[in-house]
Amino acid sequence: MLSTHHNWHRSLQVFQLAPIKTASAALVIDVIDAKNKLKRGSAYVPLNDIQSQEVEKKMCQVILVPGSNLKDATERHVIHVQVQFQFSKVLPLKRELYRVFEEKRAVEVDITSLSLGRECATDWEWEGL
Repeated sequence: MLSTHHNWHRSLQVFQLAPIKTASAALVIDVIDAKNKLKRGSAYVPLNDIQSQEVEKKMCQVILVPGSNLKDATERHVIHVQVQFQFSKVLPLKRELYRVFEEKRAVEVDITSLSLGRECATDWEWEGL
């Protein structure tokens, strides 16, 4: 969600940029006054700040363009972004596979324990019981 203290046009915009060969780049967001078709400022998100490959919420300061003629140019202007830098499509899948394999292993251990008359090693939350 893009928004500012001025309540300029609020909108949800989704972009996919590829390929990016380095993490030493930055995502640059230009803030445009749609009515007057003027650039009001820019915000930056360094890709190094979002290397977790998870969706992250960031609040970026908007650096105003000199001569923006905004009445409250001394105020701090921010833009809220939700961003994900996915430098590998394989890594998120591997993480999910490892999580599922770990859960499968826990289920198999508990099945063996129950078949031997022992207690479960995992405290499962059973639905509907």
